[in-house]
Amino acid sequence: MSFRLWQFSLRNLFRLFPWYYLFRILLRYPLRSFRGFALYRRLVKRSHSAQITGTAALDDMAHIGRTTNRFLIAPGYCMKPYDYTRQRSLCPVGHFNHKCFLLNDINILYHPDRWPKVCSGCGIAPLVLQAAHIRADVYIMTSALDIAKDVYVPAIEKKGARCGIFFLCPYSLEPFTFGLATAAIKGALVPFCRGDCKTHEEWTNADVGIKNDQTFVAEESWRAVLAQLEQLKSLRGCKERVVYDFDGHVYRLYS
Repeated sequence: MSFRLWQFSLRNLFRLFPWYYLFRILLRYPLRSFRGFALYRRLVKRSHSAQITGTAALDDMAHIGRTTNRFLIAPGYCMKPYDYTRQRSLCPVGHFNHKCFLLNDINILYHPDRWPKVCSGCGIAPLVLQAAHIRADVYIMTSALDIAKDVYVPAIEKKGARCGIFFLCPYSLEPFTFGLATAAIKGALVPFCRGDCKTHEEWTNADVGIKNDQTFVAEESWRAVLAQLEQLKSLRGCKERVVYDFDGHVYRLYS
């Protein structure tokens, strides 16, 4: 384990999610966990102390996603629109939750000209539209514990998506990569460039829904994400409208 991961783990020693992950995944699936830990160590060694951005490169996601049944797009809840003047979220379905107004109404999703004005300023909205075009699942990330329950556990039990693109703070890139590796998920991490949590206190507050800010991805990274999703659209695109089922906090394709 790297120093950053040790530091993160020690700071969260008295919180529930690391213990949940230890007993629910690491100890229950020791062989897979060992393989994941070995992968994580290789990633740390290759990084030469630089930030790790997942278990797969963003530029490879179109290639990886074309052969998988389930692909996951996972933005952070903090990408929802925020009113700085009134210090409140503008999202019609609330702030600290896994819900998206557009995915709750597919008829509106496919017509951006009919979107509520607040959705046009949401960082999640264009991602869910792309998700529908490529038949991808969508998970709006909230707390570390929920991510472990809703993403990591289903993946290691081969019931959920095992590859995808995740959007999060640079502060949590390394522990998140460890989670991906030990849950056998091929994931590319896209860090925020503005509005992100820069200290453990800020991250801990955001983990329980205290986040009076909106996060943004750097323009270059955003273009790279959209380029991969456009490639996926040509490889596995869906010409028919899809219907999503909100199952276990994840918007999964209804079957």
